[in-house]
Amino acid sequence: MSLIDQVFRASQALRLLATISLAFLSIIALTEDVQYAVIRAIYNVYFHPLSRIPGPRAWSATRLPYIRSLLRGTIVHDFQNLHTEYGPVLRVAPNEVIFAQEEAWPDIFLPRPDTQQQFLKDPTWWKAQPGWSQSLISAIDPTEHAHIRKHLTPAFTPRALGPQEPMLHRYVNLLVERLRDIVASSGEGNVEETEVDIGPWFNFTTFNILLEIWAMASPSTMQKKHFDQIADKVNRRLNWELERPDIMSYVIRGRKGEKGLDIGVLNATFSVLTTTGSETTATVLTGTLNYLVNDPENLAILAREIRQRFESQDKITLDALRELKYLHACLSEGLRLCVPTPNSFEFPGQTPVSIQAYTMNRRPEYFHDAASFRPERWLPEASSNPGSPFYDDHRQGFRPFSTGPRDCLGQHLAWAEMRLIMAKLVWNFDFKSVPGKLLRWEDLRTFLFVEKKPVFVNVRLRR
Repeated sequence: MSLIDQVFRASQALRLLATISLAFLSIIALTEDVQYAVIRAIYNVYFHPLSRIPGPRAWSATRLPYIRSLLRGTIVHDFQNLHTEYGPVLRVAPNEVIFAQEEAWPDIFLPRPDTQQQFLKDPTWWKAQPGWSQSLISAIDPTEHAHIRKHLTPAFTPRALGPQEPMLHRYVNLLVERLRDIVASSGEGNVEETEVDIGPWFNFTTFNILLEIWAMASPSTMQKKHFDQIADKVNRRLNWELERPDIMSYVIRGRKGEKGLDIGVLNATFSVLTTTGSETTATVLTGTLNYLVNDPENLAILAREIRQRFESQDKITLDALRELKYLHACLSEGLRLCVPTPNSFEFPGQTPVSIQAYTMNRRPEYFHDAASFRPERWLPEASSNPGSPFYDDHRQGFRPFSTGPRDCLGQHLAWAEMRLIMAKLVWNFDFKSVPGKLLRWEDLRTFLFVEKKPVFVNVRLRR
């Protein structure tokens, strides 16, 4: 055998040995990883400081079940089922606990009475993306959040909402006109019924109201890139004034004579609030009407209240709508069952904790006939009459706009939109369910917001 052959065979042997060694080392490393994962899971289940908290072992051992549930969009339903099995305090990950009890609201969302310290928002979920400015939603530090909110709060008070009422009527009237056009084009007179997917119409209306209320845009904005368009409108809005005060006018007023908000913060905040503010309101309206068309008796009571109170659509005002008890009851029940952001917010101390509003609002211990749409539970007599089946409902646990320093900034605007849209639609139209197209709200998946599926209703001009 030649020297060259010997060298070649030796090199092959060395190459084979190296391959075997690498494979062996990989197996060892993999084995060590598996061993670590197993040991860690055992520790999480039996020896972790949270091991005494009730919860399924698989969820306590590793975060994989949580991630799987989150990606499938079933997490709020899974949480509800787990709460039913394990109780109101539930461990859903090695280092995370969730609550479905009303006592948790002040404990998590309000500053501590002794130190005034707050639970911080979990940066895993809420930290601003790299390259993005801070916003009202992403501000983790309480001081920074308070600074942003201070400049925005005056624009969202009931008093500040007054000058916006004509604009609200204009957009809601536009919604009514579009639905009238659809009904008129489908049949003769006001006899024919028209099948409409109502959800997108609510979204269009609430989205454009928010854009207009900041004096930023026209409906064509929806056809353009969202953030860039918002930023451009904010920049231009800072340089001119309006006869009708808008949200930006309050921000501009706050910038004079004191440290105002950075333009990047304004852009980021308005971009986020335009989406979240319109999406959540539209979700509640869609869910409420979906329940009402499948409950003709309650829908008839609501229609009677609205039509007897107002002899014409032009008589409908925000002040008058606040007096309609059954309208308020229907929307409150819609807020209870159609939680627009069912996952709530997470606030970590040493352990991330959160409140599950979706589960809490459906607990039979808190609400009589909790799974059913029962607007009468919110009427004044339900809480004042001991003979009412809803007398013992835990209304203090119902906080659809959260509570504390981070509660919903736009809740007064949301109530105004919901009352006005629902009232004008019910005043103008008769709604019915579509046979064979019943949507069960409880079957919808949830990610950051509730999944949007068609909500078909039959619409005709009121008789």
